[in-house]
Amino acid sequence: MKKVFCIVLSYCIFAFLLFFAFTHFFTKIPELLPGETGSYEFHETLLLVYRFLPALIGTGFIVGFASVFGKSAFSVNRKFSSEIMGKYKYVFLQSLLYVFVLSFVAEIGIPHCERVQAQVVAAPRLYGQFMNLGKESLSDGKIALAKECALNALAVYPASQDATALYETALAAVSFSKEPVASEVESVEKFIPRKEIGDETVSSLIEKSKAAALDENWFLSHYYAQLAVDAGSSYDVNINEARRLAAEAWNILGEPQSPEESEENILFRRKKLAYLNLTNGDALSAYYQFVAIEQGSPLGAKDADVAQFLKIATERVAEQCFFIDEFENIKRFETSKNVYFAIPHADGSKDVVFIRGITNVKNAGKMVQYLRGLSVISYSSRGTFLKSVSVPYAKMLTEPVSMFDEPEKAKFQILDSYESVPYILLLGIDRYNQENFSKPEYIFAQDYPEILRDEPRYMILGISHHDFSLIQDASIGSKRMNLISLARIYPRIRFFGFSAEIYGSDLLHRATYPLFLLILFIFLACIAWNYRLNSSQLFKFKWIFVMPFLTVALYFSMECLLYMIKLLDYIFIAIAGYYAIILAIIFEILVLGIVSFIFVTRTAD
Repeated sequence: MKKVFCIVLSYCIFAFLLFFAFTHFFTKIPELLPGETGSYEFHETLLLVYRFLPALIGTGFIVGFASVFGKSAFSVNRKFSSEIMGKYKYVFLQSLLYVFVLSFVAEIGIPHCERVQAQVVAAPRLYGQFMNLGKESLSDGKIALAKECALNALAVYPASQDATALYETALAAVSFSKEPVASEVESVEKFIPRKEIGDETVSSLIEKSKAAALDENWFLSHYYAQLAVDAGSSYDVNINEARRLAAEAWNILGEPQSPEESEENILFRRKKLAYLNLTNGDALSAYYQFVAIEQGSPLGAKDADVAQFLKIATERVAEQCFFIDEFENIKRFETSKNVYFAIPHADGSKDVVFIRGITNVKNAGKMVQYLRGLSVISYSSRGTFLKSVSVPYAKMLTEPVSMFDEPEKAKFQILDSYESVPYILLLGIDRYNQENFSKPEYIFAQDYPEILRDEPRYMILGISHHDFSLIQDASIGSKRMNLISLARIYPRIRFFGFSAEIYGSDLLHRATYPLFLLILFIFLACIAWNYRLNSSQLFKFKWIFVMPFLTVALYFSMECLLYMIKLLDYIFIAIAGYYAIILAIIFEILVLGIVSFIFVTRTAD
């Protein structure tokens, strides 16, 4: 049987060389970045070979087995003989090999080449978008965003002199703006430090507050006491003790200071003001104030309270917004592009979500997703526009449902059955310069109630994170997404605004494609038996000229068969819905049995 494999392999290599020459001389090359022409031609050739590969292998399969059968067919004198059953075994095993190769190509090879080609073709457009946005951001004073755009442009086109110049200009501006700005900070929503409380109890936090008080560290004593108040409730027996400790520590912090304008007194007043913002839930103001204190003087840089509360403020800010320079450390090429879906609500309204690009990054064991070009448009149950929010960059975290209180669950329609949900940070800030930020843009319908026109700096998608991952796969299309993910999302595909018929048909087609190929190769073995060589012949020279025409005939025959099977898949879906795959598999197993019966009834006559 090695002869069959050698004929198939040789014919496929010959076809690759022929297709490569055709691509090089006759294919129109689109506008590409310098140096990408070779990659484009190679992957375009692979796509051509992959497209014709079933017909190419089928041609080699017929010729190879026609040659093999010619030497031993004389021994098959009756139907269902041991000789024909032995040949069926070899045909079946070799068919399984080609079924595996073609299935691998269909599920992995073709999607990979299409992704590479899409990246190569889209690179000039992405490069232009990053450069235009970077120049606009630089002229608007958004230095960190301009720097990030320049880095993305360089990731797409590393040799670009314009992108290098933009990066150097932005880098110089960032260095110049690292002196903290003293202007008033725009506050964000009040923050409840649930993560800082963690597994702590009111009693354990009270003990930490008392320990800090013994060390006369009144900032830390008040911090732990206030955490105990936030962690407890009015029914907690220790809540009054926590309030007493908080009041005692704050009273001591509020005692009159010496009128002397010493560096220590100035530091204390600035530290107290920053800490007050932190305890009031305005972590963003507190963050910039602590940064200013730390960088403003050597004494502030050495102060233990400043270091500790700056760390706490940074952690709280990271749950409300993201630092623009985080984009410098992520994988440059996005894993998903043009993700779109709908989120219907119980009242009949609907949110339509569109994301231009998603980059997945693991950070401290958790998955963080950076979103580019996020837009969310809300429609009423009548289909009229309500509001929209858009932002050039956003950061998405996965947060457990237990982290949100009942008002938040009701606002974003989060179900208790969800384990975790996508929590999206919309506000991007500079680490040093408060004036440099990227914020969301809200648009409301004219008749939208004023009382509801809030502009939050974050949003929670009303779906589980598991569903978002499946949607991310589904957005690339039912023909290219992972087959397992397609099977998982299909029962809810209509819920997210996709066509159940199209996705169901492609699920059936892809799930039964290996069976179709197995049927095809068994049938081609029957044809090879009918056109086998004489026992005295080694090869027919005229086959060299016939094989290309046979390949074309097989290609169009297979396309017609696959089209007919797709129509049949629609019928199965209409009859059985999600269980149509069972009907399709039973049908193709019956057909496999028929073509197998035809083969094992072959004789030398």
